[in-house]
Amino acid sequence: MSVANCPSCGAPIEFAIGSSAVVVCNYCRSVVARTDRGVESHGKVAALIETGSPLRTGVTGKYKNNGFRVTGRTQLRHQAGGVWDEWYAAFDDGRWGWLAEAQGRFYVTFKVAADPPPLDELQLATPVPALDNLVTAEIGEATLLSAEGELPWTPEPGGVYAYADLTGDNRRFATIDYSEETPIVFKGSETMLDELGIPRENLRQTRVSSKALNCPNCGGALELRAPDQAERVWCPHCGAGLDVTSGKLQYFAMLKKKGRVEPAIPLGSKGTIESDEYVIAGFMQRAVKFDIEYYWTEYLLYNAAKGFRWLVHSDDHWSFVTPLRPGEVGDPGGAQTAKTVSYEGRTYKIFQEATARVTYVVGEFYWRVEIGESVDTVDYIAPPFGISKELTTSGAREVSYSHARYMTTQEVSQAFNVPDLTKPTTVGAMQPFPGSGMGRMWATMVLLLLITAIVLAIRLRGKTVLDQTI
Repeated sequence: MSVANCPSCGAPIEFAIGSSAVVVCNYCRSVVARTDRGVESHGKVAALIETGSPLRTGVTGKYKNNGFRVTGRTQLRHQAGGVWDEWYAAFDDGRWGWLAEAQGRFYVTFKVAADPPPLDELQLATPVPALDNLVTAEIGEATLLSAEGELPWTPEPGGVYAYADLTGDNRRFATIDYSEETPIVFKGSETMLDELGIPRENLRQTRVSSKALNCPNCGGALELRAPDQAERVWCPHCGAGLDVTSGKLQYFAMLKKKGRVEPAIPLGSKGTIESDEYVIAGFMQRAVKFDIEYYWTEYLLYNAAKGFRWLVHSDDHWSFVTPLRPGEVGDPGGAQTAKTVSYEGRTYKIFQEATARVTYVVGEFYWRVEIGESVDTVDYIAPPFGISKELTTSGAREVSYSHARYMTTQEVSQAFNVPDLTKPTTVGAMQPFPGSGMGRMWATMVLLLLITAIVLAIRLRGKTVLDQTI
């Protein structure tokens, strides 16, 4: 342990880890590095943004039987505006580990020797052989906002870092840091907070189920259902778009009064799906255009332990949607469109490909959603299931997949205690065939006979079968 005084304000600072490079002064927020001649200041960082993280510097834990101590963190801003934390931990085996945290998920990685491809050669949704065929999920840039504690490297406030995130099966995860002349690779896995071995009493108790605020535009009461995860809120009273920054709401836009859409299930409703309780935090309408425009609605569900899920409503058909890691899906098309994809031994056939755009939004969301936002989508089906692939090609390039399960109207009504939902009058894309057993066999035979009759009618149309005079 080494103790010194901050060269900027004179306050005491402590280097507790022998291999650390800098300490951020708790008093003046100067980045203090140790050298052969003592310590020197490398500028100051801004105040940290409250993200609601349960982690904090100084806590200890154990990951895969390897003890660690969290020594510091950096905060970075995504190109789309979101903020995430990266925590730095000194492990008992002498390694530095990185605990990245975003949207309620945690990732533990370690620096490894690898030879990744150049940044301009990476392709979304494509395996990288040099990294054990992990699949490229995102390519973007991050801006360093702030830092605290003891770090193994010197942060540069305002510095922009190019990166790529990759995923694989069994929760494998990797990040390539392209900020250096020689890219640096960090590999590890996605994990759960409980798997970090940190005693619950040592975690920061900042997470709450809801938070009451008022709209700065109209003064209306807002109840945030996921206050530690929300990036943007759309007021249900006046339609104001509000950015969430450091727990404060900042007005930035207004919805048009024309085209207001009423959700079939009110915001704030709670329901139980697959034994987990969710609250409806946000609601949006999206559309695609073929010969005409087709609309559907999506409900953002939140569970503090499970994170975010979706309930999708289209032509009075419903589906429960769960996010997938790109590395979990067998997609031979990569950044292009394949005819089929696979997941957990099931093959999904292409149903439609289009560009979906947001046409209405209300409530809170974990990204900075806005009217007109568009994304390229491909939908695959294997009733009663489906997989959606979404590609974002502007700004940070990203591919995301989600898995859908068809839900009957009765199932949704019971889950959210809404008895008057409209029943569908059409056949849904993921709706399972209603027959079973002998009924299914007879229905199939009738369908085959009908097809045969139609084919014969077409082929024999206009052809003389018998011409006889008596």
